[in-house]
Amino acid sequence: MRLAFTRMLCGAADYTICYYDRRLTNTHAHQLAASMVYASPLVTLFWYDRPQQYEGEQEISWFEQLPVTWDESRVLAGDPESYILIARRKGNTWYVAALNNSSARDIIVDLTALPLTDKRLALTLYTDDDKIPTKTHVRVATKTIRRINKTNARIPLHLMPNGGATMIIQQQ
Repeated sequence: MRLAFTRMLCGAADYTICYYDRRLTNTHAHQLAASMVYASPLVTLFWYDRPQQYEGEQEISWFEQLPVTWDESRVLAGDPESYILIARRKGNTWYVAALNNSSARDIIVDLTALPLTDKRLALTLYTDDDKIPTKTHVRVATKTIRRINKTNARIPLHLMPNGGATMIIQQQ
């Protein structure tokens, strides 16, 4: 966690995603979030993995859409010992990622912290879920928000121990 608050303030670093590696000590949703939190134009999905390990997991769409440069970055919440919640913008699309330490926690993504338009928002959420019958156990869910208000501006996320979550917010 500390890297996001220290080293990454100075610019990109090499953080290689080993998405399908059996030695992972964190969740696959954590790996998705790390690919954005530790922003690096060198991030490559199959660096240590082999393409034949891919079995149609839906969340790979995160990597397909993830930009390698950003127009804006905002730390929304966090603590160097516990977790980080960060948002990055490319064009009119916001990408949000949360990384967690070894203690489960519930956090809130407050959409009012981002300069979003009053237009319709399309959200895609990628979260840990042991009930998903894939080897990665990542849930991909979509949600449409027609207009932000007090009720729908707060998106709750449950972060598993060593887990994470990501979100793509497209302004339509």
